[in-house]
Amino acid sequence: MAGRPLAKKTLAEIERRGGAEYLEEWLLEGKSLRRLAAELDISEGYFRKLIIRTDDLAKAVDVARRAAADAHFDAAFEAIQDLSDRRQREIMEALNGENDRDVSEANVSPIDLGITKQKVGQHNLAAQAWNQERYGNKAQQNVTINIGDMHLDALRKIKVIDHE
Repeated sequence: MAGRPLAKKTLAEIERRGGAEYLEEWLLEGKSLRRLAAELDISEGYFRKLIIRTDDLAKAVDVARRAAADAHFDAAFEAIQDLSDRRQREIMEALNGENDRDVSEANVSPIDLGITKQKVGQHNLAAQAWNQERYGNKAQQNVTINIGDMHLDALRKIKVIDHE
């Protein structure tokens, strides 16, 4: 990296902050590489290439993403639970009579459901992409059995004995 002052400066700054461990913690906190690149005042594309070329940083990103997959999977459940809890809370507020709310106001709107569905979808997508072994779609093989073909094959194999 003799002729690459920006790469040297960026790697030195990451190392000053804690190196690969810092990068791993950064990602596990839910922050993005784009945000770190902006903070380091370099382009995201250049930063990603620099990480790929630096073994310990590339490993840190892989480790963080595998661990973050669990966090994304958990966040999908939390999004659903938050919506359910909000609905229960609003029903209880309406039923206790302390305010002018009607129980029907506690119904979850289609907009809330759409937003929650998108959140859950994004979290599940990240979990699947970042940890294929645990959250990836396993390919299933479908087996089709044609009973008619099996019956015809069996008939063809029968030996006919002619009795006179």
